[in-house]
Order: sequence, then structure tokens, then C-alpha cells
Amino acid sequence: MRWLVSFIVVLLLAVTVGLAARYAQGYVLFVLPQARIEMSLTLLILLAAVAFALFYLVVGGLRRLWQLPARVQAYRLHRKRNRSRSAMQEAMSAYLEGHFERAEIAAAKAMRLQETPQLGGALAAQAAQALGRSEQSEQYLAFAESETKQRSRLLQMTRAALLHQRGEHAAALKLLEAIHADAPKYAPALRLALQCHRSLQQWSDVERIAAQLAQQGVAQDPLVRDALHAAGRNAREALTRGAHAEQPAAAGAEVVALRPRQSGQ
Repeated sequence: MRWLVSFIVVLLLAVTVGLAARYAQGYVLFVLPQARIEMSLTLLILLAAVAFALFYLVVGGLRRLWQLPARVQAYRLHRKRNRSRSAMQEAMSAYLEGHFERAEIAAAKAMRLQETPQLGGALAAQAAQALGRSEQSEQYLAFAESETKQRSRLLQMTRAALLHQRGEHAAALKLLEAIHADAPKYAPALRLALQCHRSLQQWSDVERIAAQLAQQGVAQDPLVRDALHAAGRNAREALTRGAHAEQPAAAGAEVVALRPRQSGQ
């Protein structure tokens, strides 16, 4: 629609200029010290229009030259962002498909392009962990933290989850305590802490965290139900073991009580 309006305006201007040139009888006279210049009014208008157009083109060219470095930088940044996003999409697709080596390479590339260092570092660390390279996983997380230059909950949760997968539950709980101090009701951290306490068989902490999750409306979460069932089963087994330990002691006491006294005693 815009191009149609522009075409109509240009057409009207052309018709107006043509009619003015056909019927205009005026002229312009320039008197100089040693010369006199006489020209028609139509020619003067055309020369003024051409001069304005040339001036506009020159100013526009100079402005483009002045903005050229910024435009080049913006183009490079746009290209870099596109490459980073493509690498991140490839990494996520490969990770979900189970191609962890390809996912690690693509995520590391996206992380080093510095467009999404947190997400790229977390995904590269998880892929490296899936391949059994724990040291490389920690290096990815450290690099992402150095690029972020601030505390990142995504990287903290990723490190805690990887520590839990490696069986370092106590170290994972230390990170989760820092997250809990900043966000006491952060459910993913509570769920991961619940798994760590269950792995360490700290059943009182399991019941405490399960109660916190129940207050947030996730009591029907399978993870919470399984943890509570395990805590209850452990409590029943402890009571059973205690009862079995008391029964032999009581039987021994009865034997001593029923044993006949020997002479001289």
C-alpha cells in the first residue's frame, strides 16, 4: 500500500512540473558585475531540485561512511549471535537424542562465543559428565562462571546435580545450602537436597524437606512419596531391630532368674 501512495505522489508532482513548464512564462535574471544571466523559471526550479538531490546524496554518503564502523560491528555481533544460537540448538538436540559427544562440542562452542555462557557451560558440563569426564565437566562450569562474573543459580544447580550423580552428596548439599539461603522456597533445590539426604540415609532431614515440599503443594510428587516411604520403612526396620535386640536380653534375664541357687550362694 505504501508503494502505491508513493507512486501516486510522484506522478502528481511530475504532472504539476510538466504543466508549470508548459504554461509558465516567467524568467529569472541574475545581474553580475561583468555578466547577466537570464533563464526561465522552470529551468531554475529544475536546477534547484537537481542541486538538492546531489546535496542529499553527498550528505547521505558521508553519513554512511561515518556509521560504517558501527554497522560493521553490529553485523559481526549479529553473525556471532546467529552462530551461537545455531550451536546451542544443535547441542540441545544432540543431548536430548543421546549424542553426548556431539552435544559437548556444540555446547562448548556456544559457550566460547559468549552469547549464552551459562546455558552453554551447563549443557557442556552435563554432556561431559554423561561421557564420564568429571574433570572436563568442572572446567566447563569454571569457565562459564568466569565469563558470567556473578553468581548463577543455573551453574550452582548444575554443579550440585553433577556432584550428586558422582556420589559426592555432602559437597552437593553445601551448594544447595547456599541456594536455600537465597531462595528458601526454591523447589528444584529442595528436591535435589531430598535426594542427597536420602542417599546419605539422613531420614530426619528427608522428612523435614518432604514436609517443606508438601507445604508448597508437591506432596504428590513421586520423588517425595518415595522418600517418605523409604523413611517410614527405615523407621519400621529400626523398631523391628530394636525389638529383636530386647527379646534375647529379656530371655537371658529369665534364665538367670529361674536358675536354682547352688549351695553356699
